[in-house]
Amino acid sequence: MNSIFDITFSDIFYSIIFLCFIFRLLIKYKNFSNYHHLVIMISLHICFTIFYYYLSTVQEFDANNYFQKAFHATNFSDVLGTSTQFITSICYFLIHFLNFGFLSCFLFFSYIGIVSFTKIFHYYSTTNLIHNKIVFFPVLFWLLLLPSVHFYSSMIGKDSIMFCCITYIVLFVLDKSTSSWPKIFFCFVLAFLIRPHIIVILLFSCLLFSSPFSNSRNKSLKKFIFYSIILAFIPTILFLLRSVIDIIDIGSSMDYFDKRVEIAGNVGGTYSVDMKDMSIIERILTVLLRPSIFDIKNAFGIIIALENIIWFMLFVKGFYVILKNFSLIRQSKSYAYIKFSIVYIFFTLLVLSFGVGDNLILFMRQKLQIVTPFFFLYILLDQINLTRIRKSTN
Repeated sequence: MNSIFDITFSDIFYSIIFLCFIFRLLIKYKNFSNYHHLVIMISLHICFTIFYYYLSTVQEFDANNYFQKAFHATNFSDVLGTSTQFITSICYFLIHFLNFGFLSCFLFFSYIGIVSFTKIFHYYSTTNLIHNKIVFFPVLFWLLLLPSVHFYSSMIGKDSIMFCCITYIVLFVLDKSTSSWPKIFFCFVLAFLIRPHIIVILLFSCLLFSSPFSNSRNKSLKKFIFYSIILAFIPTILFLLRSVIDIIDIGSSMDYFDKRVEIAGNVGGTYSVDMKDMSIIERILTVLLRPSIFDIKNAFGIIIALENIIWFMLFVKGFYVILKNFSLIRQSKSYAYIKFSIVYIFFTLLVLSFGVGDNLILFMRQKLQIVTPFFFLYILLDQINLTRIRKSTN
């Protein structure tokens, strides 16, 4: 009996299209001096796409649920909605209008992830942001090549789209020449339809630390603007949260969340922790650093624990650099972005600690939303630290 997950002729056709797009990207950047970075990232991403696709054919994951619901839907209005329903509606369009199969849908979402990595690569390759290999190499191979980063951005689901939207927005905050306002507006709308709470945090961070007034010398004007934004943003948050509650069926969302916890266990086993009595700092550190080496239950757990050790090392180094170079950071041209990224990362981790339950595997995939801002934050902080060391030795 044929399964809806079987490879079809259209899958083969779209796989060829997918490879053509990949080769087009590789040819476009072949003359870049650090071209091998892109080759490594894309190769790794394709490997994880194939791996996750294979797992999805033998076990049940989010990707299977999205595809099944879209495949069996009889009308587009049946799957139209926000959050989970929005991803299902994308799959519905791909399946019923473009004749995508399961593999084709996988490649579509995987390519969105590849676009994100290519965007990051293009920016650091065409600017003088990264001018020292000692600064750059650890970040590239420790952060952009983490297995979970490619694993979760290569599958059918929210993560690849959110990763792409956040990457475009973060780069726009860092350098407004990287994109146009219509594209950024589209990214904001798309991200809001998928994870409204994350886009609220992004808007909050952007309004506070990326406005045209962030470099103003008029302190009174800056204070007036700051408190005006705060006062204006409180009702905005309440309105957005009320809208989210009205739009999303809370009952069905909780059922889906319970299912995701069960599905997450298919990959990494049941990693959970009781966070009821934890302080805010303990919650944030739990989201960021666990599962740890003391929580290992299988081979997958070893990989996760090693990744979290890398996260720990990078965060400790970044915190040390901030304390050591606080005055230099305040004087640097990148001060506005540093404030933006710190606020965004902090509140994202805080919201995740209260909104994703106690399953540690779900924390891993949610951390994909802080990879891009932290990547550039770490580089900027490390360069400021390098500047201080050079001045002290001269």
